[in-house]
Amino acid sequence: EFDILWTTALLVAAPSIEMLHIEVWEHTCDVGEARPASYHDRRNPRWEMHLDSSSENRLLKELEFAGFKSLEQQFTFIRYMLEQSPNLQKIVLRDEEQCDDCDALKVPRPSRFPRKEDEQEMVVKRIRDGMFSPEIIFYEATFMR
Repeated sequence: EFDILWTTALLVAAPSIEMLHIEVWEHTCDVGEARPASYHDRRNPRWEMHLDSSSENRLLKELEFAGFKSLEQQFTFIRYMLEQSPNLQKIVLRDEEQCDDCDALKVPRPSRFPRKEDEQEMVVKRIRDGMFSPEIIFYEATFMR
């Protein structure tokens, strides 16, 4: 499993970023036997990162997270971004888009994206949990055709 915390190094390397778009995916077409033979095996490097509280990004205003699934590591990442970005005004959480290749496999599309109002409220509470409150927006996926 790939750990997204390594991307926080981007904020240290590029302190002028105002909008950060992160996309994670787990496509059916990219897993196991469903993967076409022409696809190369993907390597999953292990990253260990010390979460350094001394490097704030004061310019980051918007974080967009595509492929949000309410996973613990995603909450950890978003809360770290909140801690490091005191001027963050908006967090956009997007569902994972299903691609044409996944669609062609006709496999049910499991999703852990918070669709119901009570699920979204729980996510907002987990993200904010005593911290300042940027706007949090949820977007469900539209299927690619």
